[in-house]
Amino acid sequence: MRSINYLTISFILLLGCNNSPKRDNISIKKNDPYVNIFVNEKINLDSCSIIIDPYDRKDFSIIKKGSKYGLVNNENQLLLPAEYDTIERPRLADYFFITKNNLSGVVTSDGILTVPIYYEHIEHDWKEQKSGEEDCFIIQKNRKLGSIDFYNTIIIPIEYDGISNWVEYGPDAHYVKKGTQYGIIDYNTGKMIIPVEFDGIVDHRGLIEIKKMGRYGIISWKNKEIIPCIYDRIYVDIDYFGFEQNHKDRIFAQKNNVWYEFLLSGKLLKSNVLTSEIDKDFLNYSPDSNEYRYHLKDCMVFPKIHTNEEK
Repeated sequence: MRSINYLTISFILLLGCNNSPKRDNISIKKNDPYVNIFVNEKINLDSCSIIIDPYDRKDFSIIKKGSKYGLVNNENQLLLPAEYDTIERPRLADYFFITKNNLSGVVTSDGILTVPIYYEHIEHDWKEQKSGEEDCFIIQKNRKLGSIDFYNTIIIPIEYDGISNWVEYGPDAHYVKKGTQYGIIDYNTGKMIIPVEFDGIVDHRGLIEIKKMGRYGIISWKNKEIIPCIYDRIYVDIDYFGFEQNHKDRIFAQKNNVWYEFLLSGKLLKSNVLTSEIDKDFLNYSPDSNEYRYHLKDCMVFPKIHTNEEK
């Protein structure tokens, strides 16, 4: 789960921090008005810490008693008793991630448990969203990953060993990993776009650089071959932002110490390309450098192991 750094201040109030009876975790349907886990008790707080919201929001306060967390509103009304492992409110969010007995769920600021306390890990899915859409989440169960919508409907099946929470400059999709191999899946429908059969995969605005059995090539988002996967190295030289004057987008590929130049369509322009024509920074990277393939390095989520689990 993405960490949110809170500043804890010991804050003694007059009345006592009581726990309420435990409630069952309930899976709900969208707009179900009857499932609410807030206790809504006017109680006194005693020997509790208040967690200061780093974004200076005043409507709710997270409290801490011993090692457990609870939630109160700005009228000091208890909403969630101090019996949770963690309570976190993401930036700009109108909901909370709550964790109990190492399982996590989502509760709205109205107390609606939209995602039951069921998953081993949950975090925000940074997919491109349209105005008015609810957030979605990357979730973990039985050390496998997938995604759900705001109301706990599965989008990406919970069967992957890795899943990205964004693809820079890419379409509506995530990288997914099974074992040691990667593919690409639509994050709105869960439909597979590129099968999970490659040792490495990187999107370059619709050009998919692939690695298989130590060789590199390019395919399209429709899984059509653009450049065969036979090269020792490959470099997609695209001016992503249009800042480079007179830049010509090209693909360079090396085989047996010979460099070739291609159009983005895959058409071969010339052979025996001089290394002086290729970006020096790229030439200094090793073929599997994280610095060049920063997409997978920075955006992938892998299964989390709790400290009380066997590693």
